Amino acid sequence: MAVSNDFLLGEKTNVSFDVYAQGIHSRSGLYNGNDSNSVDGIELVFRPKNMNTDLFYNTISDVEHISTSRGNFNWIYDNVSFIKEKYMDITFISINIEVSSIYFLKNELIVLSNKLNESNIKLIVEITKRERFFYKSTLKSIYELHDEGVIFAIDDVSMNEMLTPVFNLSVFMFIKIKMHAYCSIINKHSFIDKMIKNNKKLIIEHVESNEQFMKLALDPIPFFQGYFLCSPKIIGSIINN
Repeated sequence: MAVSNDFLLGEKTNVSFDVYAQGIHSRSGLYNGNDSNSVDGIELVFRPKNMNTDLFYNTISDVEHISTSRGNFNWIYDNVSFIKEKYMDITFISINIEVSSIYFLKNELIVLSNKLNESNIKLIVEITKRERFFYKSTLKSIYELHDEGVIFAIDDVSMNEMLTPVFNLSVFMFIKIKMHAYCSIINKHSFIDKMIKNNKKLIIEHVESNEQFMKLALDPIPFFQGYFLCSPKIIGSIINN
């Protein structure tokens, strides 16, 4: 499962990637006795081979990130049938994109979303590095993509960020919060009620133990993600020579 994705990084260094998939589970599936191997969606993460993933993505330029993302999109586009065969029940695939790249990737995201829709899979774009959220071109692109059927999520939301206007924008359907951040919320039921009122769906990530999972049992949280439920697995590679 490999495709070509040649691009220049730093001093003309070609980088190859392993494609990892981690399951995202719905509350209804888990608490109604579904097998934990049956997932409702997957997050795809493209990790550079023989390099630190965070260091790589934190040090590449905007242009390099756009080029990398295009290669990642190509891999997903070419492997939709393979993914659907491997994860028969999934209804969505989520990917991470830096907010600064959204404007430049509109056409590719629409093409990828349409391709996934043919297999009844929705594309969820998790927005990272949100320093440029309020750029007019960025927000305009997000709304245009939303109108084309692309779903957006805010990834790794902080408590302070929840108080900002961006957090309440209707265009963001999914809110991803790490387990430790969710546990720090004092009035969880009020928080969840607000999410429901604003038509937002929570994904609690980094659920790493049965103890953590059981802490969530009484809260009406729609989705969970973490090593306790499903470890990331390599499902393919992007080879650059």
